[in-house]
Parts: sequence; structure tokens; C-alpha cells
Amino acid sequence: MRAEADVSQNGIRGNSMDRVVTVTAKRTLPRSFVVATQLWFGTPSGYVSVVVLAGVMAYVCYDAASPRLTILAGLAWVTAMVPFVLAMQAWKITHWSRTVGQPVFSFDAENVTCKSGDMVTRIPWSGIKRLRLTNKTCFVYLTTRVAWFFSRSEMSKLDEAALLDFARLSNVRVAGKVST
Repeated sequence: MRAEADVSQNGIRGNSMDRVVTVTAKRTLPRSFVVATQLWFGTPSGYVSVVVLAGVMAYVCYDAASPRLTILAGLAWVTAMVPFVLAMQAWKITHWSRTVGQPVFSFDAENVTCKSGDMVTRIPWSGIKRLRLTNKTCFVYLTTRVAWFFSRSEMSKLDEAALLDFARLSNVRVAGKVST
């Protein structure tokens, strides 16, 4: 009861042991495209995937054209298809948010929770691989390539600091720092 009554404007409740940071993630198509790109190319395997895709397409064209044209066909296919696939992923993210509702993330000392519509996913901090803060986005990695994300502009500096404290206390790898 006391913690519920002690809610400040920034979403942190109570003292350090029972505080909660809550963020509503607003999804837009351009922002989701940028985030999908950051996730795709956030690991070396993303770049390897692009090279493999270019190689496969070049191999398909190998008998039909000269080697130079074959390489250009592979590069052209990747240049066209990777942005298309990322745009489709961004559309899927924004469409899901419009259909089900904007995801709401809650962080406390023990768990990370995502609520979207009627679905609630609660993961203990020990299940989080890493927390990464970029200039505009906060990524909560569930695996090396799967992440929940939301805009840093949705949080106050105090929220960011509390989120980093939760992660560090749980020995979650942290990249980035509180914005100045």
C-alpha cells in the first residue's frame, strides 16, 4: 500500500528495494525500421548473413552471365531484399502494436515484464542477456539477437539510472550510460 501511494511522476515507486520503472513503448514505422536494422546488424552474424545471401544469389546466376555480372546480380539482390525484409519486419512490429496495443514494460529489482494487450511476459533478470542503451533506444536482449526495445525519450534520467541499477545488481551485461 505504501509503495502504491508513493508514486512520483517518473514511474519510480517507493524506496530502492521496491521501486518500479514503467515505460510505454510507442511504435512507429520509421523508428521500428531503424531498430530492426540495428538488431540485424548488431552482431557479426548479421553481416555474415548478408554476404551468404549475396553469395547464394550470385551462385544462382553463375551459369547465366559473366563472373562480373554474376557478382553484381548478387549485390543488387541483397541491396534490394535486405531493406525490403527490414521494412516488412518494421511493418509487422507496428501492425502488431496497433492491433494488440502498445507494449508496456515494467522493471523492478526481480523481474522484467512486458504487457501487450492481454499478454503478459515476465522474465527474471537472470534471463536477460544484456541491456544496451544507444543514443535513442534502450534494448533489453532476451537472446543475442532477440530484444525488447523502447525509446529512451520515454524515460527520465532517473528511470534510466534505476534500470541500469537493476541490471547491474543482477549481473546483466550493460552497454551505454545514462544520458546527460
